[in-house]
Amino acid sequence: MRRLSDAIFQDLPDRLEEILKSVENAILSFEDLFHWNELPNARKCKAFGVDGSRSMEKRCGVVVYAVSSVGVGDRILELHDLSVVEPIKHIEKRVEMHMQTNEARIGIFADGLILLDGALSNLLFLIKRPRITELYDIEKQINDKTMNILKDFANELDEWIDSLNEGISKGLFQRRTLLSRDKDSDLRILFEFVEFLHAYDRLLEKEVVSIAKNVYESRLSMLKNNFEYYRVTDQAVVDYLVAKEFGFEKAGFFKFSYNVRGEESMIADLVKELEFKNIEKLRVYPCYVRFRDYGNVYLMESNVEIEKVLPMVVGLEVDGYPFPLIHAHRYAEIKKAEMKAMMVTLMNALANKPEFRILLKHPRSSLEGH
Repeated sequence: MRRLSDAIFQDLPDRLEEILKSVENAILSFEDLFHWNELPNARKCKAFGVDGSRSMEKRCGVVVYAVSSVGVGDRILELHDLSVVEPIKHIEKRVEMHMQTNEARIGIFADGLILLDGALSNLLFLIKRPRITELYDIEKQINDKTMNILKDFANELDEWIDSLNEGISKGLFQRRTLLSRDKDSDLRILFEFVEFLHAYDRLLEKEVVSIAKNVYESRLSMLKNNFEYYRVTDQAVVDYLVAKEFGFEKAGFFKFSYNVRGEESMIADLVKELEFKNIEKLRVYPCYVRFRDYGNVYLMESNVEIEKVLPMVVGLEVDGYPFPLIHAHRYAEIKKAEMKAMMVTLMNALANKPEFRILLKHPRSSLEGH
């Protein structure tokens, strides 16, 4: 077996030095804005951690996927979906949206402070920076007739979701998006997106906190105009500045604000027309936080001011991370394994039927021994 070239091992430290130099250069134009604050005293609260998982099997004629969303607090809430769809475009992104929709719906029926894994600002940027039309050709589907249908659909969602609580509490399997209800793929995506927006609009009636472990799109770059910041991550910059000021990786937080200007966009118009008022008026309050000395730096965001929610989140910290999210993540992973096993069992059983074999043949069977 050939050994890796020594040049590879020599190149890696050189590349790390190059990235570190980028961090140092970025700090020169940012350091005057940075102030690392002491964490507030902990405050007790009732909280729910919400997390999700997804699995997908691509067969010769269909895609089979499962999504699981769980909420963990003083009780456990579950919502699991399993579906078979045609190999439609953007399937990975759409399954992720399905999972996020279910996560929001779990949060609707949870009590107290709702903790999400991820970044709440992604929803804000989605509305203010309309990238979805770059992925999905849905703008052409918006017209007066379609808008009237969408309004009726949003009203039906309101009535339907109020009756969903019992099913979520029991962890029932239910189809919850429109992935296979219409032959027109672009129109179908539009309805899925409305479900996604509706779920988050209802969720935002509550106090919500999101915790992002990885932030590859800089938020700090918004603090200065023409700030060249794309080559390094926010967390690396925060870590560097804290270590430089205090001599070690000190616990604390840095509060800042987003200045996201609204744009004329199809999505903003859609939110307004469908009267998703909680999304329309959404303001996201961000901070970078380290809950324990030498722990990781996380992006924490909320729809209420940081001063109000940070003491509650500090009170939930265990080993440098909010315990409800740790519990929710572990439970979601268990459910992912269960759903994966169920999905494979279902496909293998159906593949024995001659009429389904052409759809369920595994395209990598020769390579993987299926």
